[in-house]
Amino acid sequence: MAEQTTGSNFSIANSFPEIKIEDFLTGIMKMFNLTCYSTDGINYTLDTLENYYATGTTRDLTKY
Repeated sequence: MAEQTTGSNFSIANSFPEIKIEDFLTGIMKMFNLTCYSTDGINYTLDTLENYYATGTTRDLTKY
């Protein structure tokens, strides 16, 4: 196994591309199949899409 060391400092902030926080979070949610929702506009819940669907209710729409 080869090892490599550098004698200089590495800045993580300079290594990441310019991206909006909204785009970053959207990418993470799509990657891991997550959903984010709020009931009060201040606090948000991050949950798997399967759990989000499982907490829903079934409604009969046949008359419409």
